[in-house]
Amino acid sequence: MFSKLVLIGAGVSGAALTAQTMVQPLPQSHPAQRQSWPPRGLDQVVPTKTAPQTVQPTPQATYDPLVATIDTWKRLQQSDSWPFFDYANFLLAHPGWPGESGRRLAAEAVLDSGATSPALVARFFERFPPTSGAGRARYAEALMALGRTGEAQEQARLAWRRGPLRPTDEAKPITGFPGAIGPADHDARMDALLWEGATSAAQRQLALVSPGRRALYAARLAFRTRAVDASSYDAAVQPADRDDAGYIADRAQWLRNGGSSPAARSYLAQPRRTLTPPADVEAWYEVLLANARGAAADRQYQVAYDIARQIDDAYPSGTDVSTRPYGERDDYTSLAWLAGQTARRNLSRPRDAAYMYARYAGGSRTPQTQSKGFYWAGRASEAAGDGAAAQNYYAQAAQWPDLYYGQLASERMGRAIPRVAAGAPAPVDPAVRDAFFRRGVVRATRLLGQLGRTADQSLFVRQIANDAKSASDHALAAELAGQINRPDLRVMVGRSASLNGHVALVGTGYPTLPTNGAAAANFTMVHA
Repeated sequence: MFSKLVLIGAGVSGAALTAQTMVQPLPQSHPAQRQSWPPRGLDQVVPTKTAPQTVQPTPQATYDPLVATIDTWKRLQQSDSWPFFDYANFLLAHPGWPGESGRRLAAEAVLDSGATSPALVARFFERFPPTSGAGRARYAEALMALGRTGEAQEQARLAWRRGPLRPTDEAKPITGFPGAIGPADHDARMDALLWEGATSAAQRQLALVSPGRRALYAARLAFRTRAVDASSYDAAVQPADRDDAGYIADRAQWLRNGGSSPAARSYLAQPRRTLTPPADVEAWYEVLLANARGAAADRQYQVAYDIARQIDDAYPSGTDVSTRPYGERDDYTSLAWLAGQTARRNLSRPRDAAYMYARYAGGSRTPQTQSKGFYWAGRASEAAGDGAAAQNYYAQAAQWPDLYYGQLASERMGRAIPRVAAGAPAPVDPAVRDAFFRRGVVRATRLLGQLGRTADQSLFVRQIANDAKSASDHALAAELAGQINRPDLRVMVGRSASLNGHVALVGTGYPTLPTNGAAAANFTMVHA
C-alpha cells in the first residue's frame, strides 16, 4: 500500500490564574551549572568588632528530580535502539508523555525474546497492547514462560494473522505454540501479506492456505508480482471470490501497472453487488482514489464519479467512519469530496452531489471538514430544488460560528453571525484541579518553561491539548496557558473544545494581544 505520513495537530486554550495562585518560577540555572553552598570562603567570614553578628546560612538551591525524568524522556526520544527495559520502565512509570506511540514501537522492535524478564514484558503489553506482529510474538513468548498457555496461544495466533514477521519469527507461532494456528488463520495471514505487498513471505505462505481459497490467493500473488501467466491464474478464480476487495484491488493495480489505466478505471467503476471487506481499508481506498483522480484528470467524469462514490461497502453496515483511524478517514473524505465535486460541477447532478458532500462531512472528526461538507450539501440541495434539506444542512454547518463555512451557512439562512467570545469557565472541582496540576505532563510543561527549553515544552503543550476531552480538561488547560504565557496553547484548547463539543469554551481559542499606542488602530492586522 502507499505509505502515508500524517501530521496531526490539536489544541488547547486558557485563562490566566489570579496573582494569588500564580506559581513562582524556579531558578533558571541547570543543575550542572550550580555552585555548591555556601560559596568558598563564606565560612571564614569574621564579625566586625563594632557590630558582632551571626552569619545566617544561605539556603541551598532546590533541585527538582523531575529534571532527571525529563532528561530520560529526551534520551529515549532520540534513538530507537535503547534496550527494551529502558523504554518499558519509562513508559510504565510515565504513561501519556509525548512520543509514546513511537517509543512503544521501538520497544517492540528491540525486544529479542519475551522469555527474558517475562513478568516485565507481560506487564508492558498488558498496559500497552502490541502494535506489531513482532510485539504479539514477544507477548506470546512471555505468557508461555509464565505458564499462561491459553493466552499465549491466542497472542501467537494474532501475530500470525497480522501478516509480516521477522524471518526468525516466521516459524515460531506454528512450532512454539502447538494447536494455536488453524486453516482460517493461514488464510488471514495470506490476505494480510498480500495487502502489505510482502510477496516473498506470501510465496512461502501459499502452500498453507485452504484449498478453497488457493486459486484466489495465487491470482493475487501473480498480479502483485506481475507474473507473465497472471491471466491464467485470473481465469481460475471462482465467481464467488471475484467480489473480494483484495482481488479487485490487486487486479486493478495489475492492469494499471501494465499500461491499461482506462481498463483499470472501468473495472473499478463497475457497480459491486456485495464486497468482501478489505483487511486493509486504507490501502483499498488508496487504490480507488488513485484511479478516480486519474479519471477526473482525463475528464472521464462519469468513471471518476462511479469509482469515488463506492466508499461505504468497505465497512460493515452502521460503521461510524469518523471513529476510524486517520488514514482511513482521510482517504474516505477525499473520495467523497471528489465524487461530490464531480457530480455538482461536471455531471449536473446536484442531488447526488448533496449525498456525497454529506458523506464527506460524516466521515470526519474535525469541525472544519464537517462544516464544509454540510455547507456544500446545503448548496447542492438548493440547486436540486430541495429547500428543506438545504436548510437542514445549513443548520448543521452553522453550529460552528467561528469557522468560515459555519458563517457562510448562517448567511444563507439569513441569520446574523454570532459573536464568538471567551466566556467565564465553569467552576472546576478542587479535587479535579489538584489532580490536573499534579499530572506529570503538566508539571513537566511548567518546568521546561522555567528551564528555557521551549522546543521541548511545545511537545508537552500539544500533548495536553490532545488529551483534553472534558470541559474541565479544557478549562484547566486554559488556566495553564495563562500561567506559562503560552497563548498558542489557548488556540489549541479552543480547537479541541470545538472538536469535543464544548461550545462555550471555543472562544478561549481566540486570545487577544495588547494593542496600545500605534497598534490600537490596527487590531485586525495584529491578530490576522
